[in-house]
Amino acid sequence: MEQVCENTKQTRWDRIFGLVLGGVALAAALFAVLFAFLSGFSLTMQGDAGSVSGIAASERMDVFYFFGNAYVDIAESAKEFKELLCGDLMIGNMYLYAVLCTVVAVGMLGCVIGFAIPAVLSYVKYANGQTETPDNKWAMWTVFSFLGGVSALYALNYMSIKIGAGTDAASLTIAPTQTTVAGIVLIIVFLAIWLGGKIASYGKAWKEKAFTQKTVCVLISLALCIPLVVLWQRASLEFSVTASGAGIHTSLAPVWNNSYLLSIFESALTEDYIYDCESNLMAVYIANIIVQFILLGGAACVIGCFVSRYNTMNGKKQNAVIWSAMLVGLSLCLLVMFIIMQANTDAIMSFIASKSSGSGTVGFTYGYGVCIALIILSVFNLFASILQYVFAAEKKDVQVAEVVEE
Repeated sequence: MEQVCENTKQTRWDRIFGLVLGGVALAAALFAVLFAFLSGFSLTMQGDAGSVSGIAASERMDVFYFFGNAYVDIAESAKEFKELLCGDLMIGNMYLYAVLCTVVAVGMLGCVIGFAIPAVLSYVKYANGQTETPDNKWAMWTVFSFLGGVSALYALNYMSIKIGAGTDAASLTIAPTQTTVAGIVLIIVFLAIWLGGKIASYGKAWKEKAFTQKTVCVLISLALCIPLVVLWQRASLEFSVTASGAGIHTSLAPVWNNSYLLSIFESALTEDYIYDCESNLMAVYIANIIVQFILLGGAACVIGCFVSRYNTMNGKKQNAVIWSAMLVGLSLCLLVMFIIMQANTDAIMSFIASKSSGSGTVGFTYGYGVCIALIILSVFNLFASILQYVFAAEKKDVQVAEVVEE
């Protein structure tokens, strides 16, 4: 009789723990839905010029900007670009940017709503006693959809330009709004609480060597995924420009990089000379477009790694090795694109210098630091995934051997 009461008491506490843990996951999902609709980016300009200092201006574009206003702005800009030698390339580049952002925005909003509904229903069923175990997968999918969508949008919009010329300085940046950052931080806090509770729920299972090995690999991989998310957002095209009396450090998403370079080439090359650099110009232009898809693929692979870790924690089949291998491949592809753009940009700038009579020199130096960091972290992530797969296989072999002995 005492044993029955003890089991009943234990079951009651397990259920309370499941309700609390499921409530934390559901709260993270609902916040993901809320902040998905409130997310956006701000364009900020600041500068000091002569006797005037502290010039500042800011413009906000939310996620719905890509559903209409973006195309209106592009249409207005296209009227001015049509007369330029590189006008068609500029217009095509901007429309590609708008379409990609629209697809990501629609996908993010659709996924957070589509996954949040079953997340609420599954929690209600568990709370009403219709299911014996809490199912947090829909809540996790909602959270991952929001984080992946915001990461992809930031990778497509990121901009940081700093100009210094004598005593004058100016900057132009595009970054997530404070509301978006607050939402990301709040959701990550809920995720951390949920993960801590999930780890604690394993209880005596930590005594098993195979379980400990596999779980440690999962935690290491999750820790690696966090800087990978940040790096893929910042895996933009970084370069510095040095000219007579002025220095510019630029970190741009591919679409802005294309527009920036095209505007420089437009002003530096005449109609006769631009055809001499056409192959180099198209190489840089196409490589920039490829990088946009690489960035989206990288963000998707990181989210895929997160999902596979979640499945592993729940004892389900996981494909972390595949996602991790794809991440390494994309990181290497990004490095190759950087090298191609560096070579062709150098060729164009050398040609401009040979035809220019001015004393100023302009040189582009791409930064490979972020790309190399991505490759290193991706390789570590792949190694952790392989170890996790090996430990899981060893555990299965032990279980099979025990069954055979019995």
